[in-house]
Amino acid sequence: MAKGKKSAAKRRQNRKSTQKAAKEPFQTPSGTTETAEIAADAQTAGAPALAPAAGSSTAALSPPTAQNDGDGDIEMLDGETEPRNAVEGATIPVGDSVAGSSQNIAGSASTTEAPSVSAPRRAAMSYDEKIDSVLQFIKDIPGISPFDVFKSLVDAKAGPYDVYRRKYYEKDNSRLPDTLSLIANDPQGRSRIKSWIHSPAGRELVTEIISAEMDGLVDDMKLTGVADIDPEHIRNRAPPKFNVQAPFTLSLLVGAAQTKRAKGKNVMKAPDQLCDIVLGQLVYQRSNRVLGFATEFGLFLWHSGCSRQTIEALHRCGLSISYTAISTALKTLSDHCMKKAVGIAAGPHAFCYDNINISTSIFVEQRGGSTPAKVTSGTLGMVYRLKNATLEDMKLAPILARLRDPCYNMGLDFNRDLVLTDQQSMDVVYQFKVSIIQVLLRHVKGFEKRQKDPTLQHKAIRKLPPDHIAEFQLLRVSTTEEATVKGNLQFQEECYTVQLERTPEELSKYAIPTINDQLTNSRIRSGQLLRAGDTNEWNRRSPFQTAPGMFHFGMNAEWMILGHHRGDVHTKGTLAYWGSVLDKRRIASDNPDYHTVLTFFRQVLEGHILNAWRIVVAEDAENAARKEKARAAANPTIPPTKVKVPKTLPEYAKSNPSSDALFAKATDILDRFATPLPTPVSVPAPTTAEADHPVPASTPWTGPDPVKDIVHQNTLLLTRDLLYFFEIIDAVKDGDFGRIENILPVWAIMFRGGGGNNYCTETLHLIQNLKYLWPPKFANVMRDTVLVNLSGIPGHTMAADLNMEHGIKEVKETIILKGLETTWDMMERASPCINEVKEIKQKIVAMLKLPYQNKTHSDVDTSALVWRVADKLKEEGLQKYMPNREGNDTAKAVGDLIEDGAKKMRSSTIKTFNKKFASLIQGQHFEPDPDDARELTETLEPNRIVLGSERDTEEDSEEM
Repeated sequence: MAKGKKSAAKRRQNRKSTQKAAKEPFQTPSGTTETAEIAADAQTAGAPALAPAAGSSTAALSPPTAQNDGDGDIEMLDGETEPRNAVEGATIPVGDSVAGSSQNIAGSASTTEAPSVSAPRRAAMSYDEKIDSVLQFIKDIPGISPFDVFKSLVDAKAGPYDVYRRKYYEKDNSRLPDTLSLIANDPQGRSRIKSWIHSPAGRELVTEIISAEMDGLVDDMKLTGVADIDPEHIRNRAPPKFNVQAPFTLSLLVGAAQTKRAKGKNVMKAPDQLCDIVLGQLVYQRSNRVLGFATEFGLFLWHSGCSRQTIEALHRCGLSISYTAISTALKTLSDHCMKKAVGIAAGPHAFCYDNINISTSIFVEQRGGSTPAKVTSGTLGMVYRLKNATLEDMKLAPILARLRDPCYNMGLDFNRDLVLTDQQSMDVVYQFKVSIIQVLLRHVKGFEKRQKDPTLQHKAIRKLPPDHIAEFQLLRVSTTEEATVKGNLQFQEECYTVQLERTPEELSKYAIPTINDQLTNSRIRSGQLLRAGDTNEWNRRSPFQTAPGMFHFGMNAEWMILGHHRGDVHTKGTLAYWGSVLDKRRIASDNPDYHTVLTFFRQVLEGHILNAWRIVVAEDAENAARKEKARAAANPTIPPTKVKVPKTLPEYAKSNPSSDALFAKATDILDRFATPLPTPVSVPAPTTAEADHPVPASTPWTGPDPVKDIVHQNTLLLTRDLLYFFEIIDAVKDGDFGRIENILPVWAIMFRGGGGNNYCTETLHLIQNLKYLWPPKFANVMRDTVLVNLSGIPGHTMAADLNMEHGIKEVKETIILKGLETTWDMMERASPCINEVKEIKQKIVAMLKLPYQNKTHSDVDTSALVWRVADKLKEEGLQKYMPNREGNDTAKAVGDLIEDGAKKMRSSTIKTFNKKFASLIQGQHFEPDPDDARELTETLEPNRIVLGSERDTEEDSEEM
């Protein structure tokens, strides 16, 4: 009995050992492991068992059958399980690693239970032993190799093995990629894979992969046509990410463009950009709907001046659309831009325009009256969207009501409107002091860190916020000239009723700010006077509310100062003299360039201020030494003070003076070196009742007499006038119209004193409108419209009319590049979208990392010229009062622009202005006095002033 129990226990132990060996993992073709039950499961699912070879003995080849002990389920492929009775009788090859023989463990599929087989207990086989056992088993079967088995399993035509293939090809199954990787890691296998890829089947597979990626790119990048390329598309289009959308195709291109050695060592040249462009060409070749890059690149070529033949050649290369398609793209893009302009004009907006002159060839055939003109003229307009205005603020009725209300239209008064208030005077003086301090900080080493000191910056009066980015749109260029009253009226009608699609009824409700040069504003007011009795407010042109453009304002102020202070080159202290000192020969020409004069003025002013700093610092050191000497003489027992007073500007920088100390010295400089000497006057004698003893008839003047040192007086006047000039320039750059408004009365007087009567009148109109005729909210709208910032970067604000000049410049440069054939037709088609094409050009330049116009750009250090002026001032002593200075008898005194202008204002100019304004209200024509109607150009001859785009005013200015 005990023996029987032992036999039964032994049989159970044998069954468990056999079952454990069957569950040991073995290597699959993919290089991963599977349990023996997988094969059993496949057999149960219908896969045939491995049959013995023909002619062999089944009994001899059949090893004992692996049995399950019934304790649980058998693990299936990828974690699936089935009951024990579902796999009984499965055929599993199990090798005997000890004997080195193979046995076929097979059971009948028709039986439900295999007979028990007694076998000796064997040690667990290793992975390699199992592989050897399986391979030995297959080896014993003639005509069959392990790869024949694998080939049968993966053959799509072998239906019985579909269960293996289905699991083998699942996406989350790594066996196939691992198998291919193992083959590729073997040199021989890698060679065979390459050979297969070169075969038709391999090429077809690679082609399918590339085609699928390219189809995806087409779906992502295709457009319905060039009409889809609008301003929003240009602004928001992101470059394609081919490394994400088509990684396989891009990798092939990169491999073709770069050697393995270059990939590892060449850091100067990378094929990424080139491959992206080639891939873009291929996508465009695949579908002509993928024309985003080709269209933009074609517009870049067109705007860069490429010939038609060049563009067509690049079109054949797939880089650009055709020349005809570019013309279509320009037209559709212009139409999109005009729709944008129509939307802007439907709300609160400002309107600017100026003339554009195109010079044609002077070598034209003489044909009498039909000879082509050497210069043709037209007009270009621009609309700005007003961000700080509502339609309620823009209503025209309140403005017209004030215009006709005696409480507001009483005209200007000198004392009330042209004399600065106490607050304005304090603000202007403070700005001057800051400008004086900034000169010291810029040009003396040791003060670099103080330049950003918030206590040493200009005071903001009405400064544009950083997010106040101007939005504007150019209109279609017109052949109508705006230089006449009739031309102005025609151009306004064309712009608003034709281009901007507005009706007279809509236009009669709201005011339209318009910022232009003085000539254009004068023609607008003349048109209003001419149409005073017309049918509605639009036909009377009442909506237009004018303000002078600060660029033209500053330009005329510059030329007025140049003409007033030019003097003679032999007279020290004149602008002609300083032009000679600085070797600026163009300053002496009849029509010097605006920007050249602007830079020259800056150097002269800063040289004067810098030498003034040098004088006051040295005087402080001398006064301190004098006091110390006097103290030591009075009381020798007291030891000398150890405080060292700086004598030079570098020593002063090392002393790190406080902001209060800097302002104190700036005040001294402003009073002594930028304020002209007063005109000598005699003090009247007191009456007999006031005096207790006899007195002379008058008290003689004991102060410095400017007549005795004309050069010194001229130097003081020049310094003061340049401070006022650069207050305008710097305020524009900082975007602070409040600083400009503070000194408008002074500039009205200075223009009148210098003969700039037109801009004097224009400034008086602006003062009157801001103070009386415009309601407060609309006045603020105008204040925030005169200056624009296109980028939102602080310190990069410009005048609205300068932006207009930039638009004219872009159009003219395009004309020059494209030639003069069909000039006006092409200009009309291209002008609305010229900024969009320019933006495309900038993106292409940035993408290809092209040089900026083939030259570098950097700010030129002109400190040496500033110091040259300062040293010359020190050498000649021009900033010190020296009675009867050498050459004083031949020196010519320069008039005081403020003093002379104030006299003229009081005597006649204010009265004349008020009469003209009254006639404008009453709709009557008024002829001004001939003396008061002189043009600025007549006053400043031979330095003729040309307004608008008749000269090179459209170039960018770092100052404005």
